[in-house]
Amino acid sequence: MGKLFLNCKEATQVCNKSQYEESSFLERFKLKLHTIFCSFCKEHTKKNHQLTNAIKQSNITCLDAKSKHGMRDNVEKELHKVLKQQ
Repeated sequence: MGKLFLNCKEATQVCNKSQYEESSFLERFKLKLHTIFCSFCKEHTKKNHQLTNAIKQSNITCLDAKSKHGMRDNVEKELHKVLKQQ
């Protein structure tokens, strides 16, 4: 991204990186500049920020890795049983 203006695809990528705080200051600046002229990307960015804020405020707890692996193993076992019956 050596240029000053982003296309919509690049703007979307920067918007997504910003959601996870992985974008640089220059990328965020270019996104802001792009959204001045592009109403579609401006709306996408706005909704992306709303989603990020809603998730942060929801206090969602995730399963730990051990629980995830256990669930995956159970699903695979059940799937294997079903496939054997066919």
